[in-house]
Amino acid sequence: MNGFININKPSGVTSNHVVNVVKRMTNCKVGHFGTLDPLAQGVLPLALGQATKLFDYLATKRKTYIAEFTFGITSDTLDCEGVVTDQCSILPTREQIIAVLPTFTGKIMQLPPQFSALSVNGVRAYKLARQGQEVQLTEREIEIYKFSLLDQLSIDKFTFEIECSAGTYIRSLARDVAQSLSTVGLMSALLRTASGVFTLDKAVTVEQLESNVDRYLLDITYPLLTLPKFSAPSTQFKSLSNGVRISAKNAPVGRFLLYCNDKLFGIARQREGKVVLEYNLFDVKSN
Repeated sequence: MNGFININKPSGVTSNHVVNVVKRMTNCKVGHFGTLDPLAQGVLPLALGQATKLFDYLATKRKTYIAEFTFGITSDTLDCEGVVTDQCSILPTREQIIAVLPTFTGKIMQLPPQFSALSVNGVRAYKLARQGQEVQLTEREIEIYKFSLLDQLSIDKFTFEIECSAGTYIRSLARDVAQSLSTVGLMSALLRTASGVFTLDKAVTVEQLESNVDRYLLDITYPLLTLPKFSAPSTQFKSLSNGVRISAKNAPVGRFLLYCNDKLFGIARQREGKVVLEYNLFDVKSN
């Protein structure tokens, strides 16, 4: 099997658990594009077989979430499943929250949570944090494209819609928004509604998948359909097959899908008048 499955991950299980379940179903290589914490639910795109070649390309796509923040309390994991580490009687109003959200829009620096899957000297940060070790993480640049307040659920709970770059930690946003309001906070619920072109309305549950995997297998070109297509002359087929860079001054600007003789070669771009194949899909059979 080569392609993608758009899973709706339930809360309470890890992303790796879902991957392992699908591996047993399909008996092929499976990987996901962006971990969802056990607490979180929603879109978890899976790549099967040769589609895993596209990890670097798809892992950078923007994500959209519906997040619930609780103010006045925080934990070691920055979510409601951790050990409470601090509490504060200051609770922000709806108006105060709306006022600070613009400062968290655009390119900002963010410090990842101590409990994260980031590697520290070859060890996952959360493993070190569980052992009581202080993890030295550094801030990194992320981008928030949209950050809006949706609803106030109670005096201390609010829901937000967040559209952000890959690598953004919503738990860290809860911490930082709270700090800007002179209080503490944590993430109490999270739903991912989109990851690149994969959306919640088209996601399937593992239970649905068990009935017929083939029915929900998306073609390997599914997340690439927004890219322009370029067909090289048929005389260039042999050169492309042998990995030779061809001349194509009329190729699109930026990344594009490279075809020749109706055969998909992969994702390419033009550099100095030559076609450079960045993601080789020549050996992948399209559905």
